[in-house]
Amino acid sequence: MTSTTVLGVDGCKGGWVGIVLDEDCRFVGALRAETITALVSLSDGPSVVAIDIPIELVSAGTRNADALARQRLGKLASSVFPAPITELLELGTYDLANAHSRTVAGKGLTRQTFALFEKIREVREWVATRPSATVVEVHPELSFARMNDSPLTWNKRSWAGQSARRRLVADAGIDLPHDLGQANAVPVDDVLDAAAAAWTAWRVAHGKAVSIPEDLPTQRAEDRGLIWL
Repeated sequence: MTSTTVLGVDGCKGGWVGIVLDEDCRFVGALRAETITALVSLSDGPSVVAIDIPIELVSAGTRNADALARQRLGKLASSVFPAPITELLELGTYDLANAHSRTVAGKGLTRQTFALFEKIREVREWVATRPSATVVEVHPELSFARMNDSPLTWNKRSWAGQSARRRLVADAGIDLPHDLGQANAVPVDDVLDAAAAAWTAWRVAHGKAVSIPEDLPTQRAEDRGLIWL
């Protein structure tokens, strides 16, 4: 692998899965590791890393990016979990985090969001000491919607949903082989999400990607969360 590769990353049970693409958006390899640091080190210096995890958080309220993402996804809007406010990451139990969220944010915290806390902390710590690579946040459903020119309607774990996503990945020129080596045991939906993230990483590297919010100059100073697609 060379510095012209890009890496798309999705969380999976026990760690992370990554798909590496070359400068022509072609499949280079699939990776699996317990930590984000280990995963990126296996990819040998990608120019862009796109990760399906909230990176920039807010100190109060909700991120504009999450609200816009849900608006774009239609039937699959619930796949976007609201990113927590920063201070909640320091709380070690769901009950504590949920109660504190109700106090400071005026609403409770979903268990799905709380389940992401460990990975959010891990990525934020890694980004703080990251190498020279560009690191961006993505949401695979937004990437798939961009590939499809419209939001998908079938859940990613359904037969129809996986069939549609595999077709979109293939149509984008990403030929996922039958043997993924280190990633062979990773669930299909996580592999496809990593491939969609890699597609967006490639678009970022080539100046083709857009972000939500798109109008950066008018974005609230306290809300720096961006999702790329």
